Amino acid sequence: MRLFGIAIGSDRSLYAVGGDSAAVGVDGYVSKVSIAGKEERIVAFKSSFVGPGIDLDAQGNLFLAGGDRIFRIAADGGVEVLASGFRGAFDLKLDPKGNLYIADHREGKIYRIAHSREETVLVDYHLSPGEFILGGLAFDQNYSHLYAYEAAKRTLWRYPMNAGGTVGAPELVAASAPPIFSFAVDEEGNIFGADFDMGEVVKIDSHGKVTYVTEHCGLKHPIGFRLGNASFFPGTAFVADDEGIKQVNLTER
Repeated sequence: MRLFGIAIGSDRSLYAVGGDSAAVGVDGYVSKVSIAGKEERIVAFKSSFVGPGIDLDAQGNLFLAGGDRIFRIAADGGVEVLASGFRGAFDLKLDPKGNLYIADHREGKIYRIAHSREETVLVDYHLSPGEFILGGLAFDQNYSHLYAYEAAKRTLWRYPMNAGGTVGAPELVAASAPPIFSFAVDEEGNIFGADFDMGEVVKIDSHGKVTYVTEHCGLKHPIGFRLGNASFFPGTAFVADDEGIKQVNLTER
């Protein structure tokens, strides 16, 4: 068993999604982790896939990307299948209005499920399965742009958000991005993630310049990634790797 994704709750706790290390055909689980590192498993769920896709809304409800399904876990622990029929829902993010954005890594599509539960396809690359393998999704700080990592070609894209929840023409941010399967964007528009191969934290600025901000960090196949915020360990990152959740100081190389 290992942890794959991390979210930061308004209650100053981390929420982590985990499952079998093969990440296929698994019994998944969600744990609540205190700032002292104490883990409490709060719910289990059946899934075809466990990845980094976990996020919380303002009411404390959890949303999980589970391969063929999207799960909603209520604050009281009840598990609901919010949507189904996906081929490889890998990552997801919520906007402030409760709309959900999903990266399907096998279809090469980005979906939007509105708060009303209306489902639309925002991005469709019309490629054969496996040609365009989507990785992580992230919004910038003011939710004006949606970022998507394309894992097959290791490219990072930025989509402007339009009124009504559609996206504009994509802009290529980085043509040779490191393998960052989950990432976050800071207030200056820099993208941070953990390099799966190198085991180091990397920064990609708005012009596509890649800089490694750690040396000899020793992360073991990192996937899940979150930046701390102003009220929860600013200047640090939280990373889910083979060994658990690690806190990385980004202010000292």
